Amino acid sequence: MTPRADLLTELEPSPVKHVTSALGQRAEVKGMGKAMFKGADGKMVGLKNVLLVPNLAANLISVRRLQNAGMDTSSKGSKTYTARLGERKLWDLHEDRDIYNEMWQIPAIRTDRGGEFLSKDFSTWLKNQGIRHSLTMPYSPAMNGIAERANRTLTETARGLLIEAGLPNYFWPDAVRHACVAKNRALTHVGEDKWVPYVE
Repeated sequence: MTPRADLLTELEPSPVKHVTSALGQRAEVKGMGKAMFKGADGKMVGLKNVLLVPNLAANLISVRRLQNAGMDTSSKGSKTYTARLGERKLWDLHEDRDIYNEMWQIPAIRTDRGGEFLSKDFSTWLKNQGIRHSLTMPYSPAMNGIAERANRTLTETARGLLIEAGLPNYFWPDAVRHACVAKNRALTHVGEDKWVPYVE
């Protein structure tokens, strides 16, 4: 929605005659058209079915409509960023696995001896990518310390949540999921550029 008719092209009567604000105030809709604006990458972006509402104080955009149209949105401070899903994101990546080639080379991975890590397909793929694969010794979780510590942290947090809330053990999956979400959103670096590992 916009109060500015000069931003709209192909202006026509709107089937919507009034809109209601979050405070319950009604405003008259004078028409509907197409709005064009320049995106951060310099390309022109068009929005269809933009309502002309002269009584608005500022332009409003529906995040839900953007997401229904296949756009991914995220906010930081007073800015909102959008990206068309499956088309262009921060980098020109056509598939998630392209991040491997565009961002960094993974020199090595260490896994336990689970069947999914010992398959011929997985070993061939690692070899083709130039990734060294090391396996931990059986019954020696200390060799995979970081992953084991993360598992311990999640387990202890989930156990504490269940005890504190007085919930039965069948809530265990929910408690672990909650512990994981909380851990992923906690600050992991303290300094001038504080950051969180999960950004929606």
